[in-house]
Order: sequence, then structure tokens, then C-alpha cells
Amino acid sequence: MSEVKAKNYFRVPKSVWLGIAAASLASPLLHFIRWLLTPDEYAYYFFLNQDLADWLYILQSPNNDFLSIHDVEKDISIWLRPDAHSLILLPVGIIGKWMSIPSPFLLIAIDITGNFCCAYATYFFFQTFLEEEQKAVAAFFLAYFSSGIAGLIVLLRWIMLGDFDLAVIGWAGENHSLSYELMEGNMVSWSTILFRPYYVIPRAFGLLSIALLYRASQMELAAKEKSFSALCIFFATLIHPQSGLIYGAMAALFMLFLMLRERETFLKKINPALWTLGGFGSAAILWKLYQRIPDVNEAVTEYLKRMYNADSVPLLFAIATLLVPTMLIILRKTREKIFVGLIILVGVIYGVSVSEWIIRDYNVGLRVILITLSIIIFGAAVIWKREWLIESLRKAHLETVFAVWVFVIIIVALSPHHDGIKMIKQGAIDFALMDAPVQAVLSALSVIYAAPFRLGIVIPLSALCVMMIWQVNEKVRQLVLMTIFFVSLGSLSLYYAGIIDSTAGRLSFSEKKAMEFLRTLPKKNVLCSSRTSQFIIQISMKKTLVGGIAGVLNLDERLKDLEALFTSDDKLEQQRLIKKYRLDYLYLSPAEKEIGATEARFSSYKKIYDQDDVMIFELRQEMDDEQSNKTEKRQ
Repeated sequence: MSEVKAKNYFRVPKSVWLGIAAASLASPLLHFIRWLLTPDEYAYYFFLNQDLADWLYILQSPNNDFLSIHDVEKDISIWLRPDAHSLILLPVGIIGKWMSIPSPFLLIAIDITGNFCCAYATYFFFQTFLEEEQKAVAAFFLAYFSSGIAGLIVLLRWIMLGDFDLAVIGWAGENHSLSYELMEGNMVSWSTILFRPYYVIPRAFGLLSIALLYRASQMELAAKEKSFSALCIFFATLIHPQSGLIYGAMAALFMLFLMLRERETFLKKINPALWTLGGFGSAAILWKLYQRIPDVNEAVTEYLKRMYNADSVPLLFAIATLLVPTMLIILRKTREKIFVGLIILVGVIYGVSVSEWIIRDYNVGLRVILITLSIIIFGAAVIWKREWLIESLRKAHLETVFAVWVFVIIIVALSPHHDGIKMIKQGAIDFALMDAPVQAVLSALSVIYAAPFRLGIVIPLSALCVMMIWQVNEKVRQLVLMTIFFVSLGSLSLYYAGIIDSTAGRLSFSEKKAMEFLRTLPKKNVLCSSRTSQFIIQISMKKTLVGGIAGVLNLDERLKDLEALFTSDDKLEQQRLIKKYRLDYLYLSPAEKEIGATEARFSSYKKIYDQDDVMIFELRQEMDDEQSNKTEKRQ
């Protein structure tokens, strides 16, 4: 006990400091390189996708009456939009307004600070559990700099097909492509703020909470550790409930291990975990109270529709470099080879049953058979080895803790929800089973968040992999580590090359000039294509019909209305939709023309800008004039 107290948890090796620096500066460095490579006729903006443009808008929102980017039908404060992550961005935005700091520099500051804290929290987590410095260092670098095998698959397809674009288009399940999995399957993407600050910052809090929970469970007097653990998971859940759910699940599983230990009293065993879960529960209650606000509840409901479940094959692509050597060493070391083999078989059967890569249609009957078979095999294996399992759980070795964390998080990440729920619902309808209880179960399943749970696999898997590698001799250990990093090199190289070579965030000076003109206009809502939207949001500081993806209310309906506005010649329908969404301006550039918009279709509206193949029309002026004429006639 005293050894745990005396251990210096703030000592970080030089190699880890270099890793922390690399993680912290990776995104700003990529932006700098992309800026240097931007052609002379283009301006570079610091976003690679719609999400980053939204965050830059949020950082500038103190200068824009704190209005949410997503709402055109009505003005809603950005404080009331949970997808805006105001807890992270708005305080920085207010400081930026006070000090007149441009939003890209604010985002870079959040980037560096968030990555630094998360990288330190990651090492603190490994140092706490693994204790030996060498193991903690290895786990840290595995978590950040190992990668999936999608890059090797792309390279092989490139050699076979002779065309890189064809090589990365390969289908990878549930609307994914190999290029998407190449981006998502890199640990550096999962572990840094490059795309999503609302993942990495709560991850730092979550990792600290679990590490402090473990420390508290090992110490006699641990009031400070319990309090900080509860506080950390509270902030993780408050900032991003889905991430909080990951660490809440990890804390609950850890509590089960504490309960199974034979020493000490029952309450003393679970007391630290109760503190941590109390912090999680407090934040969850606040979120429920928050969602009682009608506009907030509506936004949360729509936000959840944009989440997706992970397909088993792409997920395996992403974690194979860590999972495969871990399972091989477990099989080699354990005496219970048949049991471990059965668990692997269960995983394979279950993975096939929920995969859209392997079973490419709903095929409800086959999926149900496979899921049932996996449950039967798993149940039989557990009953067969129940005494050995109970004894292993009672001993609660750290290898067992991490293995259970990995297993449970993978199962949740692959649980049949979102698109999978649509499949089950269709099957229930086909078999006339869609009654109230079935509907209730499907609704309950829809609140499971797969994408963030997928993020939670990396850390415990890295620790488990290191624990297994350290059980073999030094030469084999070095060979395994070198193989992991060598296999990862292909994916990491293509990942960075793809980001650097991407044209995202680059805008021609002619369109920049038009958007700067649009910024000077007084009204707020703009009709444009989704491709143009991110630039309008950032440069013109306007709201767009399809601004953002996650959190946009009634996105499917808006996309249909956008198509109708651009392609329909029905003037009355056009005016109805303009009035419905309070659209003030039309931005007509080549991107809008590609999806059907024409100058002739909007010729009755006032053209207020026409330069270099870009036109801007004032849409509501005509309706305002008509309303004024009607008022004058009545008078």
C-alpha cells in the first residue's frame, strides 16, 4: 500500500515526452504543410471537413449573437445545442473575442492543449496499471503509433489494380470505403484531436478517472483519489455523454472485479467504484434535465440518428495489429486452449452475423441463426469452465480486467443498432412481431453509441497486448513489436499522405471574394450546396440549410427540400420552402450548378452579386415586397 502512495506518477520518460510532443503538434504541423502546398490561386482555411468549419463558427459565435449554425427555421442560442460542445469551445471563443484572436488560432490552441492533456492522461493510465516504466512506454506508443491493416490492403489493391483511386474506393461495409477505414483505422486518428475535440478531451478525463479508481482500490486512505476520479468522469460525461458511457462501463466492470475479491468487506471493496459511478450518474442526471428543454431534446434526437454501428470486418482491420499477436500469445500461454478457441469462434460467428461486409443484405433469418448459435456456444463454454472462470475473476489479475474490457467494448461496438436496428425492425414487421414490447426493445437499443465505443477499444487493447508480449522472451518480444510497427507503417503513411494531398479547406480567390461580400450583408440564412456550406459558414458567418451533418434537425427532409429548390420549376413550392427555412440568400457557384441549380430558375429574384462565375440572389426580398403591397392594398 505504501509503495502505491510513494510512487511518482508525474515522472514521464524523455521518449514519452517526445511522443506527447508529436501527438500535440501533429495537427498544427499538418495544417502548416497543407498551407505551404496550397496553390497560389487558392486560399487555405483551417478545416478538412464540415465539422471543423462548424467549430470555427462556434469559436466566432460570441461575435455573432451566440446563434447556432444548425438552425435556420428559428434562432436558437448555441448554448442550447449539445452537438456544439459549448463547454469546450465557447469559453475559448469568449477569450478570443476579448483578445481579438482569430478562430483558427483558437482551434489550434485547443488542439495542442487537448492533445497534450490526453497524451499525458494516456501515459498516466498505463503507468498506473502496468507500473513498470518499460511496459507503460511500450503501451503508450502502441496506443498512438500502431495502426490498422487497411493501408496494406490498399497498397495490395493498388498493385493489383494499377489505380490508386480504385484501390481506396473498395467497399468496407455500412457505407464505408477502404479510404474511410484507412482514416478511421489509425490509432493516431482515434487518439488525437485532429478531427474531433469532443472525443479526445473527455477521453483525457475518462482515462484519469479509471486510473484514479484503480489507485483508490489499492490504497488504505484514498479520499483524494476517489474524489478526483468522480470529478473526472463527471466532466467526461458532461462534455460528451457517449465517451462518459465508455468509462462508466469500464468502472462498472471494474466494480464487479472488486466485488469478487475475497479480502476486505463488501462495501470497502466497491466504495471507490461507487464514487466514480456517482460522478457518472450526476452528469447523466444533468443531461436528462438539460434535455427537458424542447429545442435541446429535439437536437439530441436528431444527433443520435447520425451515429452508426461499426462493421466487424473494418473494425478487425483497425485493431488487427494489436489483437492478432495478443490472441496468439494467449493461445500459446494458456492451458485452456479449447475454451479460448471457442471464445474466438463465438467472436467470428457473431461478427459475421452483424457484418454488412460479409452479409450484404438484411437476410434476417441467417443473422438470427448465427447470433443464436454464437450465444449457445458462448453459454456452453461458460458453463463448462464456470469454476475456472469464477476463480480467475476472483483473482482479478490485470490481464483479466483488460481482456474483459476489450471483449465487452468490442461486443457493444458491434451491437446491432442504428442501421442494424432497421434490419431487425424490418424482420419483425415481416414476421408480424412488431408489437409494443418489441418496439420498446428496439427503442432501447437505439441509445447505444457505437462509434465512440469503438474509440474505447484502443487503450485497454494496447495494455493487454503489452502484458502478453512481456510474457515471451526478449527476442520474440522485440520481433512482435517491430512487426506491429512495420505493419502499421503502410497505413500511417497513406493516412498522412491522404490528409496532406486532400483539396479540402482550399478555396479559389474568386469564391473567397464572393463569400466575403456575403459576410457584409445583414441577413443570416443562405441556400447553397453542402460542399459550399462549410466555406459559407466559416467565411461569411452565415447559417446554411444543410450546415453541418450531426445535429442538423430533419437532415433527410432538408436534403430533399434542397434538391427541390435547385431542380423544381414550381414557383409556389419554391417560395414555400424559402419561407419555411427563412432563406435570405442564394449562393450560386459551379458547385450548386452541378446539382441542378440554374440562373434562370431564380431569375425572378434580385441578383446582388455577379462576378467570376459566382452569383448571389436575395431570396426573401420579393416576398417582403409582395407582403408590403398586400398591406398597402388593405389600407
